[in-house]
Amino acid sequence: MKKTIRELIVVEGRHDTQRLQRFFDCDTVETSGTGITEETLQMIQAAQKTRGVIIFTDPDSPGNRIRHLINQTVPGCKNAYVQKEDARTEKKVGVEHAEKAI
Repeated sequence: MKKTIRELIVVEGRHDTQRLQRFFDCDTVETSGTGITEETLQMIQAAQKTRGVIIFTDPDSPGNRIRHLINQTVPGCKNAYVQKEDARTEKKVGVEHAEKAI
């Protein structure tokens, strides 16, 4: 049985969502990489007020920029991290490459 996560989880893309939903019953919002829109930020703000938000972006420079922007815009979000070495293939780094240990 999957564990349920009440908070909205912010990820960068659909592969991140697919990976998380393999292991958890959860809702996500995708930033589409660094192209986060004002509409997405407003959705995150609304979720923070009603259910809470967990930011779970990739352990790389763009992921850190997205995390910083959201934390500045929407105070009080929780931050989840995966170590770079646990989220990589030979050429790529990302949440979607992490194993269940996340």
